[in-house]
Amino acid sequence: DLDYCLLGVDTFMQEGEEIFRLGFVLKLLWGTEISLDGDGGFGIHLLTQHYMFKPHSLQSLWTTIQSLHAISTRLKPRRNFISMVDLDWVRDYQDSINSPQSCINEWNEMPDILSRRPPSPDELSVLSDNEATTEEKKTVIRSKLR
Repeated sequence: DLDYCLLGVDTFMQEGEEIFRLGFVLKLLWGTEISLDGDGGFGIHLLTQHYMFKPHSLQSLWTTIQSLHAISTRLKPRRNFISMVDLDWVRDYQDSINSPQSCINEWNEMPDILSRRPPSPDELSVLSDNEATTEEKKTVIRSKLR
């Protein structure tokens, strides 16, 4: 039996060099459901958790969906699989998450929650002046002043 996990990688430009950081890890288990969300992305439903993903291109969306469907058909039910999640190889990846907190928050965002936390201060360092809106800057400044 093979095990699979989904890794979310964040990329940054730092001093002219592209940096890669691990921001998200999800072990794929039997019963994982994959669905298109109708807005250029897809969702993964695992137990009671729901994760949303928005690939950068249509090609990466379809490649990812096809790969995830192929993997989900190979997954087999296992006895005691929920209690064994903490004891396997995926834990090493989860312990290696090293992205900034704002990126980790994005990976774990829940779009159906009405009340959202303001962007964290390190979020502006990732955005250029053109990408960061005036409102985002105001929100970050307010959160720092508190």
